[in-house]
Amino acid sequence: MVKKKRDILFLRRSEIDSVKYNKCIREAKNSLAYAFSFYLDAVCDDWSALILGDYEMVMPLPLRKKYGVLYVYPPFFTQQLGVFSSAAIPNDILLDFISDIPKEVQFIQTNLNFANPCSQNCIERRNLVLSLNQTYEKLRSGYSKTLDRNLKKIQSISTSIESTDDTARFLAFFKMHTLAKTKVIKKADVVKLESLVDVLMANSIAKIFVVKAGDEWLSATLFLITKDRITNLLVANSNKYKELNSSSKLLDHIIELYANTSYLLDFEGSEIEGVAKFYTSFGAAQQNYFQYTLNRLPLLLRWIKG
Repeated sequence: MVKKKRDILFLRRSEIDSVKYNKCIREAKNSLAYAFSFYLDAVCDDWSALILGDYEMVMPLPLRKKYGVLYVYPPFFTQQLGVFSSAAIPNDILLDFISDIPKEVQFIQTNLNFANPCSQNCIERRNLVLSLNQTYEKLRSGYSKTLDRNLKKIQSISTSIESTDDTARFLAFFKMHTLAKTKVIKKADVVKLESLVDVLMANSIAKIFVVKAGDEWLSATLFLITKDRITNLLVANSNKYKELNSSSKLLDHIIELYANTSYLLDFEGSEIEGVAKFYTSFGAAQQNYFQYTLNRLPLLLRWIKG
């Protein structure tokens, strides 16, 4: 029996029906905010998508060109993409999508999402999540002893937690305390970040929470909040109060605020052992994803991407 070819189309950004596309992302079992069209418009140089049928399944493809080579890449501030659908996504469908990436795209590196299986050309990446479908008391009982001590330590100091719409102050704080330590971020990526924060707030899928001592910010985090997931997207901590570990208090506040709901708290990482240990101290479990890489470059040109 000859396998029937699935009706998968490659569409440029200008050809994509944003309403249908976003409906697919919103209703997908594996829905993630990173894949919404407005999110990708903010963070990508350019992007296209593979579309199955009438937007029954979609696979966004961030695109760049370097030295005349067109390639798929993982944009900053975008942990997972891959194939999205309201139905299950078996390995053969994923492979069909990848094989339908046009041959003009000569190098592919993309982070698939947690619901995408991968059997070849893949590296597993760690992500940690915590289901909030229990009482706060039950969730708190799952904290490590070290975390409990840290929370008691900061509770002895006069601090407060509030939400804010002050994106300008948040961005300034994030640039000073996070981006300044990240050498791989370029000026163009900072511009994209500013655009991203604006569009997330405009689409009401983000909230900024701040730990304060008086009017001074100790920690600030922008969380993505979608239908069933709260994502710890942009995190910044003041070095001045680093020993207080105020980010512990902020995450504990979010857990208390959204306890006994269907939300999943997505810590967004991490491959860094110390950060992973910190997130695990809240009782988080792994929900990993795969990074897929395929080099179609001619042998003499493969040095460009290694």
